[in-house]
Amino acid sequence: MSKALPAQGLEMTISYLHLMAYCPPEYVFHFREASSRLRTALAHQAELSEEEYFARVIPVACRRIVSFHDETREPNEAVVTELTKLATSASDSPLATWQFSLRMSMLANQSQTKKSALCNQKGFKIPDAACRYLLFALVSKPNYPLLKAMLEAEAQKPINERDPVKAIWAFTLTHLQNSLGTKQTYITANHIGNLAYCLLSLGINKSRYPFPEETMEALHRLNQTQIETWN
Repeated sequence: MSKALPAQGLEMTISYLHLMAYCPPEYVFHFREASSRLRTALAHQAELSEEEYFARVIPVACRRIVSFHDETREPNEAVVTELTKLATSASDSPLATWQFSLRMSMLANQSQTKKSALCNQKGFKIPDAACRYLLFALVSKPNYPLLKAMLEAEAQKPINERDPVKAIWAFTLTHLQNSLGTKQTYITANHIGNLAYCLLSLGINKSRYPFPEETMEALHRLNQTQIETWN
């Protein structure tokens, strides 16, 4: 009888698969190198070789991902099989990364999962583009007290020096680096911007310190500008 996979390792693997889906395909080999320590650590925790670990965990992780977006414990087996196949080979080439990322995006975009959780107490709902990052935010466990501290520090600056969007992006990049276990992160502007807004919304809810609706709308506009102009 095979040994059960560690629950924490499974969550970290789901997080890792999302990070790979956020990586620009042309940088996949850089991503694979940057994530080598994480993969080794996950396999070591499960007392398996890296090849054995991912052969066992990817089908389970993909089932969890599909189940989450379908909001059912009995997900479509064909979709699970397809996603498993794509995830298994996702880091083999830029084309494989693009195919996996596209399928992950389709799953997230078709889902209406728990969008009410991404509303502040005044009922402001975040855009659908940011809602798609909810699963990653749940399994990767961001340090929301740090986000609160960073925003509070930003608010203490003179008005002409404040840049809350820059602070949110800095927090998001720090979280991605911690999730990957490296100082280098590979992610597109569109992913980081919408993920940052998702984390902001969840962090506000957890801190029970909601921003006024007009503030959230202003931050959203500034965030979209950052996405469009970020190099």
